[in-house]
Amino acid sequence: MAKKKDSKLNISEQELSEGNLALNDKLEEAAKAKLSEVQERLPDEISVKDYEKFIQSLIDKKEITGTSTVSVTHTAQKNAELSINRRMKAKVVATTAVFLIMLMFIAYLLALLLLSMGNFSVEVDTMNPEWALSLSKDSNFSDPSNSLQAEPLREMRDMAFNEVLQVPDQSALLDTLKDLQNKSTQTEEDEFMLNTFYVRNDSPVDVNYCWELLVTEETKDLGKAVRILVIKNAYLGEEGCEYWFFAKANPDGTQPFVVEESRVGGNSYFLSAETINFQSDAIVASITENIMQDGAVDVYTVILWIEGSDVDCDQSRLGGTLAVAMKLTILNQAD
Repeated sequence: MAKKKDSKLNISEQELSEGNLALNDKLEEAAKAKLSEVQERLPDEISVKDYEKFIQSLIDKKEITGTSTVSVTHTAQKNAELSINRRMKAKVVATTAVFLIMLMFIAYLLALLLLSMGNFSVEVDTMNPEWALSLSKDSNFSDPSNSLQAEPLREMRDMAFNEVLQVPDQSALLDTLKDLQNKSTQTEEDEFMLNTFYVRNDSPVDVNYCWELLVTEETKDLGKAVRILVIKNAYLGEEGCEYWFFAKANPDGTQPFVVEESRVGGNSYFLSAETINFQSDAIVASITENIMQDGAVDVYTVILWIEGSDVDCDQSRLGGTLAVAMKLTILNQAD
């Protein structure tokens, strides 16, 4: 009989224990639910010890009641992990922002570097060490060199050449060419690139040289909307002056005029002046048979502009670049 009574007592205690566990679980859930409501009171970062104090303050204020055994350590660690994740995300965002800013800055520096290289350069070459050409930015050759670099033109806009240079007919063209050569270089107000330089034959003999105009950089196919004018020795007058207008051919194979149409009406020599096609995408022109006597000087002016009247001058060219260089090479001794 005693055994049977002990067995009933044990069953009763087990049921009581299970009931208490179930109650504790419910209290635990209720306490955690309450904690989620008041979680916003906590700072982003909190230690386990401070979290325990926070829990105790809730118990003292009766915000958490009963005999709950809320897992303080687990909850505090979870909160710390959330805090770490927030910090990591913030660091990633900050790092990404800094990286993007650095990329933009590098791109800006590269753009400045390209601009500092100029959009026009000229150099001389020779096939014989006894022959030599020298270059200068002034007619006195105060600082002769075998290469010259133009000051970069920071911004070019499309323009109608005949509206900038009023040339009513071909008879007035020579005066315009002389004026352009006397200008020597462009100003900040100009919407076209202009560079004048001098070439001197320092060889002990008369020579024949070739000059080539090369495309050294191009983006957005800007060459389709560009015109290039090369003037040689305008100061010599009608007998000695030479000039060339260059432009890429139209898609149908025809060659565009210097100016396709006048946006303000009126007549101009440039409206009917024909252009010479680029030899290729990389070579604008190659002109041979330039005879120079010993000690003689030739003066060149290279003008490049975006012709606004050209059908290829459209929005697709915005932000495009075009850089050109001229190379002069002595070919042989002149007869």
